[in-house]
Amino acid sequence: MRVLLLAAFASLITVHAVRAQQRVERSTGVYARNGGSDQKSVEIPNSCRYVGHATSVTTANPQEEQRGGQGGKWDYKDWVDRFTDNSIYRVSIWCWAEDKPSFGKSRWIGVALTVTMDCY
Repeated sequence: MRVLLLAAFASLITVHAVRAQQRVERSTGVYARNGGSDQKSVEIPNSCRYVGHATSVTTANPQEEQRGGQGGKWDYKDWVDRFTDNSIYRVSIWCWAEDKPSFGKSRWIGVALTVTMDCY
């Protein structure tokens, strides 16, 4: 009787396998100098979900110049690429620095990109 009750109780227990979720950050950087440009991307693997991204200027010359626009000496842009279901599969960053003037200082920009995702 005891064995029968244990067997009946054990059949009521269901085990759910849950895949572990892990927060992952991937980083890259771009650098441009004196008329150059650079572009890089971080791909979101199929087993991961995009959470967010951040950019930060790590180095720039001239620092006091306004970014982009008229009179800007350097610029950067970041964007996401989406599937038709609106899920994000890639984050990209691009930067550019104006040509060095004949008798002026070099111009450059360095930008870091950090992408955060949940992976299973």
